[in-house]
Amino acid sequence: MTESSLIYRDIFYRDGSLRDIYVRGTGEQDWQTLLDFLRASSYPLELLVGGEYQPLPEQVADLFDLEGEVGVTLHIDRKHLEINCHFFVREEIEFDLNPKDFSK
Repeated sequence: MTESSLIYRDIFYRDGSLRDIYVRGTGEQDWQTLLDFLRASSYPLELLVGGEYQPLPEQVADLFDLEGEVGVTLHIDRKHLEINCHFFVREEIEFDLNPKDFSK
């Protein structure tokens, strides 16, 4: 078994829990760059705010304003990959994903 296969197996084993991906030391401009990239990509995006789907705002600051009141999750490509992005703090970009959505 190759080293990359072992790493893949160790990270994406299926135990019913999600895997978190963190990008630490970020700021609002980093978040805005991410949001602009995702908006320009071909990935389907769905924004869930307090349990309701809403249009994705242009400015990431608007998402942080909402997060203070209700939960905000950006679903990225739910049909094929489903990566979820959470807007908890500006200093850390957080994604989660389900290992069952990956196969090697």
